[in-house]
Amino acid sequence: MTTVSILLLCWNHSAYLEQCIAALAAQDRDGVELLFLDNGSSDGSVDQAKALFDRHGLTATILCNAEPKGIAANLNLLLARSAGALVAPLSTDDWYEPGYVAAMRRQAAADPQAGWFACDGYLFFEDSGERAPIRSDDFRGGRVLDDLLDGKNPHNFVGCCYRREALEAVGGWDERLPIEDRDLFVRLAQRYPVSIVERRLVNYRRSSQAASADPAFMARGWAAYFAKHRDLFGPRLARQRAAALQGVAAVAVDRGELLLAARLIRAALLAAPASLPSWRTAAYLLRTMVSARRRSGGAGSAPP
Repeated sequence: MTTVSILLLCWNHSAYLEQCIAALAAQDRDGVELLFLDNGSSDGSVDQAKALFDRHGLTATILCNAEPKGIAANLNLLLARSAGALVAPLSTDDWYEPGYVAAMRRQAAADPQAGWFACDGYLFFEDSGERAPIRSDDFRGGRVLDDLLDGKNPHNFVGCCYRREALEAVGGWDERLPIEDRDLFVRLAQRYPVSIVERRLVNYRRSSQAASADPAFMARGWAAYFAKHRDLFGPRLARQRAAALQGVAAVAVDRGELLLAARLIRAALLAAPASLPSWRTAAYLLRTMVSARRRSGGAGSAPP
């Protein structure tokens, strides 16, 4: 039986641990090791996790950081402490559907050339409590490097399972990058195909407080990612950089961070002046600025 290491990363997730750990208890247990790393939580997550593992009859290795570290550093630590032939990282605010472990084992046996495995899943919107299927019409397996360099998402990024030998061959997660997942996929895709499990087996929690909702953080992450892979992108670099900046700028407008949005959309248009999405976001920014001025009593000097 192929051994599986589930790498659990927690940071102030006390409100979510019951859901995550109960879902782990519903998985196959034979040949599965659980490693739980608390990233300096201040909400009692460690004690709660220990109690929940005991309650559900699960054995887990508990690790604790005195101070928070980056996601990539934490995942590399968990990888080094684990032993499974298959490695499945999971943030403890997310959770698996029943059958995840069994499905990944079957897929690994059926596709021995693949370096990693992805599944379909659900988005759970914490602010509203709604759950929706992640759109998977364009997901595909095989060689996906060109898709990644074209800015596409050829598979669900949450709930992936990796062959240990593939992770080790590419050096694990890059601790210099704030956005660690897409960088890992680009490096894996240069060596291995990905294999898709066409079942919805993971739930990804979306929150307005998540790092991915922080436009300043995402802008820094994209800058580091494109700088690292500049040569690999080649002539696609300007277009993909503009697309990433445009997306982050739109989030900044949504959050009312208008000066940051203006800087980002300017950079996007300088990178790719003909980008229609960037011009649409620029128009969205201008409309929002006009509305803000009117609300603050500056209607007399605002453009029509």
